[in-house]
Amino acid sequence: KLHADRDGLYLKHSPSGRKTWVHRTRKGGNWTVTKIGNYPTLKTATARGKLAQLLEQTHAAPLTREVVNEYWEQRIERKYKNQKNVSVYASRLRDAFGHKPIDQLTTRELADNLKNYAKDAPVAANRCLAFWKLIFKFAVGSGYLKTPPLPDTTATDIGGPESKREVTLTDDEIAALWRSEHPHAPLLRGLLLTGCRISELQAARHTDIDGDTLHIPITKTKRPHWVHVTPELRVQFGDFNGRLFDAVSPTAVQARLRRQKSRWTPHDLRRTFATITAKTQPPQIISKCLNHVLPGMLSVYNQHDYSEERRQASRDVAAYVNKVIHDQSE
Repeated sequence: KLHADRDGLYLKHSPSGRKTWVHRTRKGGNWTVTKIGNYPTLKTATARGKLAQLLEQTHAAPLTREVVNEYWEQRIERKYKNQKNVSVYASRLRDAFGHKPIDQLTTRELADNLKNYAKDAPVAANRCLAFWKLIFKFAVGSGYLKTPPLPDTTATDIGGPESKREVTLTDDEIAALWRSEHPHAPLLRGLLLTGCRISELQAARHTDIDGDTLHIPITKTKRPHWVHVTPELRVQFGDFNGRLFDAVSPTAVQARLRRQKSRWTPHDLRRTFATITAKTQPPQIISKCLNHVLPGMLSVYNQHDYSEERRQASRDVAAYVNKVIHDQSE
């Protein structure tokens, strides 16, 4: 026999005469009963206090690392093919704050952590901020938080605003790249000859080549892409367990360039490809070569592949490089 008190607290009378405080709650049509203690050892006020503690523990926010792991499983593992950078950002949040309930994180401690990160890697700190905000947005949507802890924090507060890069390689730098003998040089030359992103060429394998066409297996946009294989590109290919290029991380390549005090990055090779192509081809061909979506309504109505124009663009870039090398050798 049960006598209701409040908040799901009941005094249960057993046939033996024992009286027990229990908490009853209903989930999915089924009752769950939790023992609080015996009466009269626990008076009414004490039983209510113990129930309040139990309910507080039951509804306590999960630890930050648990939310990070849940977000990773639901959003990252299913959608991200390249998880290297975001795994760094997730690990940073887990390592620094994983032991704390997520609703106890403060703007100040999170921002201080990101500012320390920005001292050595300002751009990465800005990317990390954006990724953390996605996790906190997920936590709000999941009911773990009422408000996110970084609502008004911006890149200006953390790593500073990022200036738009406009670097393209000079002829002297192109010639120097073709003279270079370090292990990453073939990959870098391939980036200039194709306009690909570094991760795209690093994933390319010999099985992706069909005649004079290299099909790009992994793209940032997840749209199918291919590039024309000129003779100048083909000589850059090696064999690294089936891959065309030495499969090192993009970060390792960038670190090598920094050690050389290079003023350009791997992505600047993509910009250089587009700039050289613009000498002979209209903008829509450049967009297709870079696997960009055509602007405006062209993306809907113009479904032409521009295959021959794209092949010619690759030949034009190769010819430009050959001319630079020839001129430098004279």
